[in-house]
Amino acid sequence: MIDIYKASAGSGKTFTLAREYIKFILGHKNEQGLYELNRPGSTPSGHRNVLAMTFTNKATEEMKSRIIHELAVLAGCERDWERKSPYEDELCRVFRCTSEALGVAAKDALRSLLYDFSRFSISTIDSFFQMVLRSFAHEADVSANYALELDDREVITMSVDQLLQSLNHSRPTRRSREIETWITGYMKSLIENGNSFTLFNRSGNVHDDLINFIGAIHNDTFKDNEARIMDYLADSDRFHQFCSTVFDRISEIKKNTAEVCRATVGYIESRPEISDIVSSVGLKIVKAWSESGWKKYDSVPKTIRSVIEDPSSIWKAAAKKNSKKSAFISPEVEAMMETAMLSIEKCIESVSLLEIIRGNLYQLGLVNALMELIDRFRRENSTLLLSDTNSLLAKIIGDEDSPFLYEKLGTRYHNYLIDEFQDTSLSQWYNMRPLLRESLAYDYDSLVIGDEKQCIYRFRNSDPSLLHNLHREDWAEGNSLVRGDSITENTNWRSSAEVVNFNNSLFVAISRLYGFDDVYSNVVQQVSSKHCDHHGYVRVKFFDSESYTEDSSLEVMASEMRRQLSSGYSPCDIAVLVRNKKEGAKVIRYLEALMASDENFPKFDIISEDSLLISRSDAVVNIISRLRMLSDVDVVSDKRKRSSREIAVMLNDYESIHASGIAPDKALLSAIERMKKRADGGDGNEDAGGSSGEALSLHGIDLVSLVESIISTRLSPAMRESESVYIAAFVDLVVKFVGQGHADIRSFLQWWDDAGSRKASISGSSEARAINVLTAHKSKGLEFPCVHIPFGEMSAGKSGGDLAWFELPCIPGIPDDILPPMMPLTVSSSLSVTSFAEQYAEIRREELLDKTNLLYVAFTRAIDELIIGVKLSKSDRGALGDGKKVNVSRILYEGITSGGDKDYMPLSLDDDMEFRVGSPTCRQMSDSRKGTAMHPAASELMVAYESTSVESVWQNTNVDAERLNRIEVARERGLILHGLMSHIRRAEDVDTAFRLLRGTPDARRLTSRDFIDLRDIVDARVSDPRAKNWYEGFDKVYMERELLTASGEISRADRVVWTADGEVHVIDYKTGSQDPKRYKRQVNGYMQFFRSIGCPCVRGFLYYLDSGDIVEL
Repeated sequence: MIDIYKASAGSGKTFTLAREYIKFILGHKNEQGLYELNRPGSTPSGHRNVLAMTFTNKATEEMKSRIIHELAVLAGCERDWERKSPYEDELCRVFRCTSEALGVAAKDALRSLLYDFSRFSISTIDSFFQMVLRSFAHEADVSANYALELDDREVITMSVDQLLQSLNHSRPTRRSREIETWITGYMKSLIENGNSFTLFNRSGNVHDDLINFIGAIHNDTFKDNEARIMDYLADSDRFHQFCSTVFDRISEIKKNTAEVCRATVGYIESRPEISDIVSSVGLKIVKAWSESGWKKYDSVPKTIRSVIEDPSSIWKAAAKKNSKKSAFISPEVEAMMETAMLSIEKCIESVSLLEIIRGNLYQLGLVNALMELIDRFRRENSTLLLSDTNSLLAKIIGDEDSPFLYEKLGTRYHNYLIDEFQDTSLSQWYNMRPLLRESLAYDYDSLVIGDEKQCIYRFRNSDPSLLHNLHREDWAEGNSLVRGDSITENTNWRSSAEVVNFNNSLFVAISRLYGFDDVYSNVVQQVSSKHCDHHGYVRVKFFDSESYTEDSSLEVMASEMRRQLSSGYSPCDIAVLVRNKKEGAKVIRYLEALMASDENFPKFDIISEDSLLISRSDAVVNIISRLRMLSDVDVVSDKRKRSSREIAVMLNDYESIHASGIAPDKALLSAIERMKKRADGGDGNEDAGGSSGEALSLHGIDLVSLVESIISTRLSPAMRESESVYIAAFVDLVVKFVGQGHADIRSFLQWWDDAGSRKASISGSSEARAINVLTAHKSKGLEFPCVHIPFGEMSAGKSGGDLAWFELPCIPGIPDDILPPMMPLTVSSSLSVTSFAEQYAEIRREELLDKTNLLYVAFTRAIDELIIGVKLSKSDRGALGDGKKVNVSRILYEGITSGGDKDYMPLSLDDDMEFRVGSPTCRQMSDSRKGTAMHPAASELMVAYESTSVESVWQNTNVDAERLNRIEVARERGLILHGLMSHIRRAEDVDTAFRLLRGTPDARRLTSRDFIDLRDIVDARVSDPRAKNWYEGFDKVYMERELLTASGEISRADRVVWTADGEVHVIDYKTGSQDPKRYKRQVNGYMQFFRSIGCPCVRGFLYYLDSGDIVEL
C-alpha cells in the first residue's frame, strides 16, 4: 500500500515520517497484512531495507536525529528523559503489543542501527541518485571517479568565455566564422533594439544575458529532447535557411499588409462622400497600418474584430439614418475594409509569433558550439554536472519495470519514504517510480508525503501535479490511500488559533477568486487542542504607493519588534522574511542604523544568508588578501606595469589592514603610507600588512600549509578566537579544493572569485541570540514565534522575460522540413495573440499559483504573531479580470477585501488600510526543552583556532634537538637560495630578488654575514660563463611553471630557457650534496614533456648552487 499524505503547513510532516520509519524497522508484515514486532533478542536489519528521501541536507539530518531520539525514548535509553514518546500509543496499537515489548524491540533496533550506521539510508534524492549512478558509471559511459559539479552556471560561463576566445585565432576556421556570424547578428539585433551590445565585456549585462539564456534553456525539457534538438542544430545550412526564411516572412507579411491598407485608404480618401461617412476609428487604424505596416499588440483590438464580424459596422451611425449619405454606403468599401482588417489580424498573429522566434535565433545558433564545449569540459575534467544525473539514469533504466540497477547496490529496499514530493521533477519521478512499483508488487508499504500548496520551486522543474495525480496512475490505483484532504485529517500543530484561522479564511478566498480550488481544496486546518486557548496576533498594513517609502513598512516592523522583545521574546524567536537578498540587505541596514542611533532600541545580532558567508569574515578577507599578494611575485621591469602592481599591492594592504579591525579611512591612509615607503626604498611592512616578498620564505610549501602559516603568523589571537568558525570552515574548503587536484594559489583564488566567495557559508545556530533575516524560500520547513514580512508585495517575482521550450506548429510560408523540432521562446504577452495562446495562459496561471504558494509558505511560518506590510498601487485595487497584471500585492488585497471565508474569520480593512485580529502576545512560558544525546541542551563556543607550525610538531619527539636544528638550518638556507633564483629572470634582477627577501620573516633570522654570503653565491651563479645564455640573450624563459603531463600528473620545473640557438634547456636548482642519480628521473621527466610538445632539441641540467657545479643529464 502507498500512503499518500498531503501534509499542510504545521501538520506534523517530520513527525509522520519518523513514525513510519520506526514502524518499518521495529517489525514486519505477516501473511494477514498485519504488523508484528521483531522477536526479542534478535538482530534486526530492517533499517537496511528502508530508504527515506528528503529534499535538503538539513531535512535529512533532522529526520535522522528525530528517529534516533525517539527510538532511544521508546527504549528508555535517553538519559534524564521523563516524557513519554508521542509515538508509543500508536505503535502499540499497530503492533498489538505492550509498552514493555515495544521498548525491547526499540532497544534492539537502536543497537542494530547504531552498529550498522552506514546502512541508515536517509538522504536527499540527488545524493541517492548519485550513489546509484556511480555504481553504473560504466553503463552510463562516465568515469567511475568523476567529480560532481553542482553549479551549471559555472560551466556555462566558462564555455561562453571559451567560445568568445576561440574567435582570436589568426587563421579562422569554418566553425569560427560561423560562430562569428551568429555573434555579429546577435550584437546587431541588440543595437537595433537600443540595447547595450558589449558581449565581450565579462562584467557587462550582455555577457550575463547570454549566460542566463543558456542556463534557462539547459533544463529538463532540453535534456529530454536533446538528441533531436542537437541533430537539427548540427545541420547549420538548414538552420541558416530557417533563419533567413523567418526574416523574409516578417518583411513580406508587413509589406503585404501595408499595401492592402494603402489601397483601402487611397480608395476611400479619393472619394470624399465615402470618407465622410466611414467611421474615423476604423479608418484611423487602417491608415496607421498603411504607413507603418506593423504595430505590436498583446491582443487583436476590438475594432478590428468587430469589422471582421460585421463589415457594415464601418459606417457612422448618423450616415445610416441620413438618406442622402446612406446612398453612398457601398458593399465594395465594406469588403475592402474587411480585407484590410483581416490582413491586419493575420499580420498581428503571424508577425507576433515570428518576431518572438527571431528574438532568440542568434543565441540558439550558438547552442551547438556551447554544448560541445560543455561536453568537452565533462570529458577533459572527468566531471559530471548534477543536472545530468536524471537523464543519464533514465537512459540506463529505459522502459524496464524491474529496477535491476538498484539491486546492483547490494541493498534491496522494501519500504520507501519520499518527502516534499511536490518539489519532485518529472525526470526524478521517472527514475523513482520503478522503486515504488517493485515495492508494491511484493506488498510492501511506502509513504509519499507532500503539499501542492507549498510548491515554490517550479523554476527547478518541480511538478506538483505528480502528487495530485499519483493515486490515479494505473499501478497505484486501488493500492494507495490518500490522507490529508479532509479537515478532520488536517490539524495545525504549529500556530495559534488566530494565525490558523486567518490563513484558513484568506487562502480559501484567494483560491475561489483565482480558480485554485483544486490545489487549495485542503487548505482549511483545525486548530490543535494544545492551541485552543493559545491566542495570537495578526496585523496586515497596506501602504499607498504614492506616499510610500521603504521606511514606512520598516518602521512598523521595528515598532512591533521593540514591543515583542520587551514582552519576553528573545531575538532568536523573531524572523524577518523577504523575497530576495536585496530586500534582506535593506532590512539589515535599517535595523543596524536604528540600533546605532537609538540607544533605547534593544541590541541584538542579525543572522542572514549573507552574514553566514565565509567571505564576509574579516579573518578570511585577511587570508585571501595575503594569498593575493603571494600569488603576484613575478619580477616586473616595465614602469607602467610596476605602477599598476604597486596599486594592486596597496589595495591588498588596505584589505588586510581593514580586516584586522582598523577603520576604513585609517586603513586606506596606512596602505598609502606603506606604498610611499616602498617607493622610497623601505620595506613598507608592519604587523598587519606584508609584501609579496613573503613568497620567498614560503617557497615550496603546499597550499594548505601556506594557509595554516598565514593563520598562525598574520591573524591575532583575538581574531582567531572570534572568527574560529569561519577560519575552520575556510581551511576545510582549501583542503577540499586541494583534494580535487588543484594545489596552486592562483587556481584557488580564481575559483574563490568565480564561485567560492558567493556560495561557501557556515550553518547558523538556532540558539543564537540573533534575529533571523531570510528569504521566504529558505524559510520553508521552519517556524518562529514571531514572523515579520515588511515587503509583503514580494516584488521580485518575474512577470515576463522567462524562457520556455515550445513545439513549433506549421508556419505558413515556411517549409516543414526546415522547422526546428523545438524553440526556446520568451514568455511575454505577445504570445497571447499567437497559436501558443493556450500555453501562454497556462504558464501565467502557474506563475500566479506560485506567487500564491509563496504567500502561503511565508504566512504559515508564524507560531504566535504575524506582522505584514504591503505597498499597494492604484492598479492593484482594480476589479478582478480587468486585464491588469496580477502581483502579490493584488492577490493579498483582493483576498482580504473579498471578506475572506466568514466560516473561519471575516476579513476587512479599516480606514487606515489595516487588518488586525487578536492582541499582541507575550512569550509563552513553557518547560525548557531538555537536551538529548543528539542535541545536548548546553552548547559550547568554539575555542580559538590553533595552527601548528612544523617546528612545534617536532618539539615533543625524541629527535636530537641539535641535529634537528642543523637539518632545519640547511633546509631553510636551501629554500632561500632556491627562492632567490626563482625570482631572477635576467642578471639585472638580482637586486630586486634581494629586496624582496629583506621583506620576509626569514630576513629577520639572517645576519649581515648571511646576506653577504648569499649575495656572493647568487652573483657567481648568474654570472657563470657556462650559464650565461640562461640569464641573458634567450628567446623565452619559464620560471616555476607547472607542467601537466599526459598521465595527468603535475610537476614544476625550476627554470626552462629557449636559447637563441633554438635549444630548450631545463635547469633544476639543487643545494646540499650531489646525487645525480636521485635527480635524473625528475629532470628526464621534464625533458620528455617538452619533447612531447614538439621541442626538437631539449637538454637537461642540474645546477648545484652551493658548489657551482653544472651536471648535464
